[in-house]
Amino acid sequence: MAKRTFWDMFSKVVRQVWLTNTFDDGLEETESIKEDINDIQKQVLSMSKTFLKKAWILISWWTVADQANYAIPATVDKITNLQITVSTVLYYPTLISITEFHRLANTWASSDIPIFYTIDKSEIYLYPTPATNSNPIEVNAWQIATDLVTDPAVTTDQTTDLQIKEWYENTIYYYALSEAFNRLEDFASWDRYNIKYEKMFKNYKSEVRNPTDSIVVKAWSTGFINPNYYSTLTN
Repeated sequence: MAKRTFWDMFSKVVRQVWLTNTFDDGLEETESIKEDINDIQKQVLSMSKTFLKKAWILISWWTVADQANYAIPATVDKITNLQITVSTVLYYPTLISITEFHRLANTWASSDIPIFYTIDKSEIYLYPTPATNSNPIEVNAWQIATDLVTDPAVTTDQTTDLQIKEWYENTIYYYALSEAFNRLEDFASWDRYNIKYEKMFKNYKSEVRNPTDSIVVKAWSTGFINPNYYSTLTN
């Protein structure tokens, strides 16, 4: 698995453009290249959200008396290991279907120790409904991959840590080069890199439709991809 920071990717594109002696070493051109890299990142992340994921995170809430539902952060995908602490003792409610949960909820009960939980859209529901507040609820979860920042003036895009496959990296690289040469009106170079980009993008789409395994993308973000997406991801 290749590993490149945003700055590595940006520098690689700039070095190649410099070799043609057509690079305009100005703020406008460098920001345009950053925008190109971010644009293709957003495209490929949007296509592959079904098997892109970030690291495990720990989410915590406090129970609220007579409240069954607790909001899930927008970036969360697969949730496991839900636990609740009551008087220093850990309990592990069982995940059940929404249908079964509603059947139970019609027989109201209240307890400090929830036995079941379910996920409905962007919330976790506990049963029985907690009778007491301040019992810690904790879950481990995978985060879904998010869009990168698109403002080239934002400096965090230069330190974004990307752990990506070679075909994914090359898709970004050739796209950024083809866009750069198009702006510079070096159409011979544009054609060469555009052909490579289209080939890599075709391979990328094939991998998206038939993924062989999961890949990990870590990125700073100003927006989310499909925040209510909760299907199980490939480990």
